[in-house]
Amino acid sequence: MAALRALPATAAVLDLHDHPGLQAESLRIPLAAAARRDLDRLFDRNVARFARLVVPSGSFAELCRLPADRVIVVTNGTDTDQVIPRPGPPEPVVGMASGAAPGRGIEVLLASMARVRAEIPEATLRLALTATGPASARYLRALASQLRERNPWVTLNEVSYPQLGAFLGAAAVLVIPHPPDPYLDASTPVKLFDSMAAGRPLAVTPRLETRTIVEDCRSGLVAASDSPDDLAEAILKLLRSESLRRELGENARRCAVERYDWRVLSAGLADAILGS
Repeated sequence: MAALRALPATAAVLDLHDHPGLQAESLRIPLAAAARRDLDRLFDRNVARFARLVVPSGSFAELCRLPADRVIVVTNGTDTDQVIPRPGPPEPVVGMASGAAPGRGIEVLLASMARVRAEIPEATLRLALTATGPASARYLRALASQLRERNPWVTLNEVSYPQLGAFLGAAAVLVIPHPPDPYLDASTPVKLFDSMAAGRPLAVTPRLETRTIVEDCRSGLVAASDSPDDLAEAILKLLRSESLRRELGENARRCAVERYDWRVLSAGLADAILGS
């Protein structure tokens, strides 16, 4: 980010990587009508006050109805010095790191893994879930209780960012199971790029931006639909082929380093602002 300090004082750039109202809808967070109107007005006022708007994807800009001539697209990214590849586990371990909320696809992943275990009984699931607020913490407590009673093959882990590389590296396959939702279609989740930096193949549901990145980098498999069966099929295909896991994992790491490291993204952002 050093290059950004050289910007003239008249520069006015706003990073818009979230829309609070649309995000609340996506995560099923109930908002009173007045609170939603206040959030939307705040968003609109911020948009009006800045000359340039940095967004995570073109589809996000369209979803938020932002003026195209003021938009700079810079995806989320990863620290490829912090998250590094590790030797793959000998066991069929599937992993996911995510915020804890019902709209993140956690339930779909659990259903998919039940189908995976019907074919590979020794398969296990490791989850690193982070509470993002009071409602999220309640959800996480209820999920932990459910898993202890019904799904002993699932482990919940508390993972700080310095520990994330080790957590991701302990899985053979990493999953991003986001459910159908316009906001999730437009998002470029940080966990996607951290998973790629770990050098692990991905199994993902067909969200627009995630699918585009995974297919472009050849870093994983996209489920044919959002059904648990189709996601399970993608996971099974990866678990059954060590050579495929290795190939896609190497592609993922290379793409993370060359395109999605924060330093690469920051340099591109500086060029876009200074050159405008």
